[in-house]
Amino acid sequence: MGHEPDIIDMVMNMSMIEMPVVKIRRLEIENFKNVKKGTITMPSALKADVAGYGDILGIYGQNGSGKTAIVDALDTIKTLLCGMALPDDMRHLIMYGENMCRISVEFEITPKDFERFRVSYTAEISHAAEAAEDKQGDDKQNRDVEVSREVLKMPCGAAGRMAKYIEYTSDESKPVFAPDNRRKSIIQSMAGDNPEGEINAALELKLIRALAKQNGESFIFGNRTTRKVLDHFDGDIGPYAITSLKLFAMVNMTVIDGITSLFSSSNMLFRVPIRDKGGIVSKTIKIYEPTVVNMDEYEQMEGPMKNLNVVLGALIPGLQIAVHDLGKETMADGKEGHRIELMSQRQMSNDKIAEVPLKYESNGIVKIASLLSEIVAVCSDPVACLIVDEFDASINEYLLGELLSAMSSAAKGQLIFTAHNLRPLEMLDYRSVIFSTSNANDRYKRLSKKPNNNLRSMYIREAAIGGEGDELYSDADSIKIGRALRKAGKGMRDAGK
Repeated sequence: MGHEPDIIDMVMNMSMIEMPVVKIRRLEIENFKNVKKGTITMPSALKADVAGYGDILGIYGQNGSGKTAIVDALDTIKTLLCGMALPDDMRHLIMYGENMCRISVEFEITPKDFERFRVSYTAEISHAAEAAEDKQGDDKQNRDVEVSREVLKMPCGAAGRMAKYIEYTSDESKPVFAPDNRRKSIIQSMAGDNPEGEINAALELKLIRALAKQNGESFIFGNRTTRKVLDHFDGDIGPYAITSLKLFAMVNMTVIDGITSLFSSSNMLFRVPIRDKGGIVSKTIKIYEPTVVNMDEYEQMEGPMKNLNVVLGALIPGLQIAVHDLGKETMADGKEGHRIELMSQRQMSNDKIAEVPLKYESNGIVKIASLLSEIVAVCSDPVACLIVDEFDASINEYLLGELLSAMSSAAKGQLIFTAHNLRPLEMLDYRSVIFSTSNANDRYKRLSKKPNNNLRSMYIREAAIGGEGDELYSDADSIKIGRALRKAGKGMRDAGK
């Protein structure tokens, strides 16, 4: 499902000067996948000034301990903030046996012209009570989940205390949202001078709720609400906060899930930062097949590619990426464009350059290339937020460690990632590492103090004897594993006889 054009225009026409800095401070999840309860706090949130610091946060733990749940939860929040429909398989992310899951994120927004403030957004996602009909086709499609409740909190009143700014419910027996005075004020504003306007406005809100429920979308951040209701909020920071979070999710928040990271092939995209409608956006180029770009995009690529190659050459000496022009091609809109392919270039000992399509490089190089633009953004742009599952997959541990070390001192934006290899995380400050535990009721923990030894030694010690409260590792006995392997092998041999 795409964004409606007027919403794109609304957020993209905000100039770079006006773009606020939005940072994630804290994430709480409940009944999400295999996590009964879990909380992570960003390293910068441990300091007084969130906006003044970048963030690198690595999440490490055994398989099935809830690392990927963090990435999936943030991806779900991104989907809701963008006003998009939840995927059909969202029902599988609600913990088995539970009716709903809850995701809460605390943000800090730093505008250019006034003081920063915090905003908290909570979404409850429930199994749908009834099937919804897909209006875009003749067949009926079961909408298995709905956003049953949303709460947006921000500073309210003269004291500026955190309070509920809007609380939405999908329960049709209740008002669309609270508090009552804000809902009534919006209805009056929507009504204008029309004597029957308030009745029509109330019906309009109910219709927006029904569509949000049917499509599995956010009511607060849904495109219908943004288009028809947002201008009628009181003259406070509410509309600004909603627009800022929507902009953050649509433009600056990039989520790379485990499937894209691990099974890199056809999913991998190379991103080149270009200017569009007054802002910087990432132009995606397919790695595994040619891409057609318009003339303006093609002409802009030389500068950004040169900058990206500076970083790539430092990471992998001798390697560069070039854009190969396969010729002009008419685009779907009838305008002329360029068909391009990404090429890998290596300096050879005889001073010649070996050039092959980038898709034939190793998975590790392709992965680094696909993340290069976002990595540079995290180190240069306070508004950039990159979330990657299995960041260490296919990447040499020494190279990743050096990259994380460099990013930890250079970061202005935020990087959140999961990893199976602890060694690269040793390059980070201990406050930048969170361990997933085997305790479903308290899944994530940060060390309470700097370890005397390295993280690997500490983790092995804690896994063996415990000492930080929750069990970091659910014991896997090598003797039992060996016995199980022999038993399974014998069973397979006997079955073949």
